[in-house]
Amino acid sequence: MRLKTPLKEPAVIKQSEGAVLEFDESIIDTVREPLIALDQDLRIVKVSRSFYEFFKVKPEDTVGQLIYDLGNKQWDIPKLRELLETILPQKTVFDNYEVEHNFATIGKRIMLLNARQIQRRSGREKIILLAIEDITDRRQTEKRLAEKNKESLRASEEKYRLLVENINEIFYILDNQGNIMYISPAVERLTKYKVGDLLGKPFIPIIYPDDLPALLDNIKHLAAGHLEPWEFRVQDKDGNILFMRSSSPTLYKDGQITGFTSLMADITERKRAEKDLKDSEERYRNLFEAAAEGIIVTKGKTKIFKYVNPALCKMLGYNLQELTEMSVDDIHPKDALDHILHEFEALAKGEKTLALDISCLRKDGRVVYADIKAASALIDGEECMIGFFADITERKEANEKLEQSYESLRKTLDDAINTMVKIVELRDPYTAGHQQKVADLAVAIAREMKFGDIQVDQLRVAAVIHDIGKIYVPSDLLSKPGKLTDIEFSLIKTHAQNGYDIVKGMELPGAVAETILQHHERLDGSGYPNGLKAEDTLMKAKILAVADVVEAMASHRPYRPALGIDKALEEITNNKSKLYDPDVVDACLELFTSGKFEFKSV
Repeated sequence: MRLKTPLKEPAVIKQSEGAVLEFDESIIDTVREPLIALDQDLRIVKVSRSFYEFFKVKPEDTVGQLIYDLGNKQWDIPKLRELLETILPQKTVFDNYEVEHNFATIGKRIMLLNARQIQRRSGREKIILLAIEDITDRRQTEKRLAEKNKESLRASEEKYRLLVENINEIFYILDNQGNIMYISPAVERLTKYKVGDLLGKPFIPIIYPDDLPALLDNIKHLAAGHLEPWEFRVQDKDGNILFMRSSSPTLYKDGQITGFTSLMADITERKRAEKDLKDSEERYRNLFEAAAEGIIVTKGKTKIFKYVNPALCKMLGYNLQELTEMSVDDIHPKDALDHILHEFEALAKGEKTLALDISCLRKDGRVVYADIKAASALIDGEECMIGFFADITERKEANEKLEQSYESLRKTLDDAINTMVKIVELRDPYTAGHQQKVADLAVAIAREMKFGDIQVDQLRVAAVIHDIGKIYVPSDLLSKPGKLTDIEFSLIKTHAQNGYDIVKGMELPGAVAETILQHHERLDGSGYPNGLKAEDTLMKAKILAVADVVEAMASHRPYRPALGIDKALEEITNNKSKLYDPDVVDACLELFTSGKFEFKSV
C-alpha cells in the first residue's frame, strides 16, 4: 500500500516560504558582485551590500524604487531598458550583456550584465535577478594591451619592411597563377625593372628562355611540397644575363595553396668565379698534361703518387695507371734512396729550391737522371708535394763525354807544356826546376788570396812555361858565370816577349800568354818589356813576378850563389807597393812565416 505524504497546513507553508525568502536574501548579500532583485514591475526588491558600496547609494533611496529612477535617474540607460524590457521577457536568461555608462557618483564604467527571470516558489510572481560585473579595468587593460600589440605589430611590420626593402636579395610573393603580388626594391638595382612594372604581372617574362622549362618544373615541385633551392638565369631590362638562386616556401590557406614566397639571390659573381676557376683548372690541366717536364704530385705523409703527367710516364717507362699505384720509394735506386729522401725533405721545408742530378729508376731497370724542383701545396684538402722532373740524362751523358774529352785534351796540353819545359831546361841546365818551383809558389799565393780553381789552374800553366821564351836566347848567355853586358842583358830580357809570341797562338785560356809577357813588369813602371805600371798589369802577372823573384834569389845561379829565402823575403818586403803588389807580398810572407809553404826539390 502506497503511503501518501500528508498535506502541509497553510501556516506551515507560510512559515516555509518565509524561511526560503530569508535564505534568498542571504545569498544576495553574500555575492561579491553587485546584485539587484527586481519585481515584475522592475522595482527594486533587494540589492546586495556590494551594490551599495560600489555605486555609493543608500538602502532608503533604493528599495522600492523603479530601477530607472535609481540615483536620480542615473540608471535610465537605453541598453539596460533593452535588456529588461525586450530581451529578457523573450529569453528569461541572458549573459554577458555589455553596457557602458557614465555615472555621476563613480564616473564612466563598463559593466557586464547577467540577467535571470525567476518564478517564485509560490508561483504568484516573478523576480528578475540582475548581476553586475564591473569590467572597466579589464577593458582598459585589454585596450592598453591591444594598443601596445598594435604598436608592436606596427613596429615589427616596419622593421621587416625595412629589412625586406634593404636586403641585397630580391624578396617576392607569387600567387598560385605565378603573378607577382609583391617584389622588393632590390629588383630595380639588380634587373633595372621598376617595381610598378612587375606587380600583378607573370614572373615568367624576366626568366632566361632556356631556363624556363626547368623553372616551371620546379614550381610544380613546390606545389608538391619540395622546397629545395634551385638556380636559374634572368635577363635584366638591358638584356644582360644574371644568375640567380631561389628558395620558395609555399603559402597555404585553409589547406589550399594560395601562392609562393621566394628569396632570390644574385649569384652572378659566384658563377663567374666558378667559371674562371673551372677555366683555370682546365688551363692548368692542359699545361700539366702537355708539359715537357715530368710533373708528379705525391701525398705528403705516404709519398704515394696522387697525379702524374704523361711526360713523367715517358721518362720512367710506366703507364699512368702503373705510376699512380706507386710511391717515391719505387722510382729511385735503393742505394740512393736515403740521399734522395733527404733532398726531398729539404725541398719540402724550403731549405733549397732545386735538387740536382737525382737518379731515377725506369721500369726497364735503366737509371736516368733529373734535376728536381719541388714545393708543398694543399690539394683537395690534403698536404701534398709537387715535383718537377727535368730529364738531364742526355745532358749528363754529354757532359761526361765532354769531361773525358777535356781530360784527354788537358793531358795532351800538359804533355806539350812539359815538353816545352824540358826544352828550356836543356838549354839552361843551371835553372833546371825553376819554372816548376815558381809555379808551386804562385799557385800557393793564389790560393792564399782565395782565387778560384779555374784561375789558379790558368796561373799554374803560365808559371810552368813563363821562361819558354829563353829558347831564343843563346845558351852561352844563359849559363854565363860572370856579369852580363848591357847588350847581353838586353838579349836576356827578350825572353818575355818571345815567350808571349810562342804561346799566343796556342789559344790557352785565361790570358796565359799575357801573364807570361808581363811577369817582369813592376808597379812603378821600371820593369820590362813594356814598362807597365800597376793599373795596367794583370794580377796573375803580379803574383808570378813575386814568385819568380823569391825562387830566383833563394836558388843558385851561374853568376852567383844562392842568396837564401830570407834575403828573397827581405827583397819583396822592402819593395812592397813600389815594385811588388802589397796583397801578393803579404800572402807570400804569410805562407813562409806560417810554415804553410816551402820549396821542394825538383
